Amino acid sequence: MARNRVVAAQLTAVHPHREDDLCGVYLTFEPQRTRIVTTEIEDFASLGPEHCIPSVTGIGKVLRILRAARIATPAEPLEFLGRETWVGELLERAIGTEVRLEVAARNSLLFEAWTEEGVRRIENIRLVEEDANAIWVYRIGGGSPVRIARSSVIRSRTSSTAWWQVREVQGYD
Repeated sequence: MARNRVVAAQLTAVHPHREDDLCGVYLTFEPQRTRIVTTEIEDFASLGPEHCIPSVTGIGKVLRILRAARIATPAEPLEFLGRETWVGELLERAIGTEVRLEVAARNSLLFEAWTEEGVRRIENIRLVEEDANAIWVYRIGGGSPVRIARSSVIRSRTSSTAWWQVREVQGYD
């Protein structure tokens, strides 16, 4: 497994988000002084609305960015729960702040097969094998492989999406 990287990055955009029972802020960072990570890094800081591990992690990210920007934080950080608009306004004041991000390289494979019945899309695949009669698609996490009869396949494609997952946000002391 590849090790995590620490990258100096600057906060460039903040977008509050609420959808059904998910709320938080999308964060965009621009890497600085690095040859390893050259693309923008996007992350989501969950703000609940309930008190759970993802929301505590999201609040921690927000607090570290605000502290790095020297913006006052509330005495009780749980006040951020379910208040994505307010947190977004605070973080907009922090745009331009430089932080250190611990990131991990991630990759997801997608297999698509155009058949006589339509398009089959299988995400999070581990391996695709072909034999004379079928295409076998093995998914991450195990389970039975998906068999697609070769005679019904008009065209197939395997594609990859790569991104950097933010594991931790650290301010400069």
